[in-house]
Amino acid sequence: GIRCSSVSSASRTQVAATSQVSRPDTLSSTDSNTKRSIKCGACGNVGHNRASYTEEICPMYNSESEIEYRRKKKEKNEQNIRDASHQIKELEQRRAADRQKMMEMSRLLAEIQRNQQVNDTVTQSEVERLRKARARAQKQAEKLR
Repeated sequence: GIRCSSVSSASRTQVAATSQVSRPDTLSSTDSNTKRSIKCGACGNVGHNRASYTEEICPMYNSESEIEYRRKKKEKNEQNIRDASHQIKELEQRRAADRQKMMEMSRLLAEIQRNQQVNDTVTQSEVERLRKARARAQKQAEKLR
């Protein structure tokens, strides 16, 4: 491979022009046209790009700048994975906390419903007691007339 500490685009073009890799043309005519219109951001050659380049088809693949590019890209991907994992963990914790809150709310609602039933029973008993007391008072009032 080619090792360069700092590779200018002019020297990339020069290296690319002098280091063409021969490979069998196994593409159909439409694939061939599409494939040839793809241009590599590393070496400037047509026919491959950074997403599909390999040591065999790109003269710049082993340059220090491309190795550093791939290292940074890998680090960024790893950081994205860590960030996504952290976000997933936070969401799962939030979901678990929300479930606990819902369970507590359900428990409290059941307690409120039980208290309401007790209140209804007590209120109904009190209403009946007061009706009886009123009826007695009305009878006594009629006796006194």
